[in-house]
Amino acid sequence: MDVNALVAKPTPRYAKLRLLEAFGELALAARLLEAGHVRNAANKAFLAVKALVSSLLVYNMEKLDLDKKTSARLRAREYTAPTTGLRKYSQWLLAAGIDVEDLVNLGLLLHMFAY
Repeated sequence: MDVNALVAKPTPRYAKLRLLEAFGELALAARLLEAGHVRNAANKAFLAVKALVSSLLVYNMEKLDLDKKTSARLRAREYTAPTTGLRKYSQWLLAAGIDVEDLVNLGLLLHMFAY
């Protein structure tokens, strides 16, 4: 499998990989938390939120009510869900019927705690 081709353009396969990444990050967060590494666990949980939002953006791209310019930008690079755009992305998803705002807010709090 050519990983570069897979991540060059958002696809349902990419969405699935990001979802699996989210599960992996959560598993790592749980192990780190059990070991007493609270800040590291918080960061891993935050990375899981980012991966989940990215997965949801890609999987629901057609449901998002975006203008052509924003849609093109999202398809070009922002499907990786940069930290600075998480709240905006959660609002887009909410408009498409997917409520992750509380999860994103919690993820951002965990990010602040980790640093």
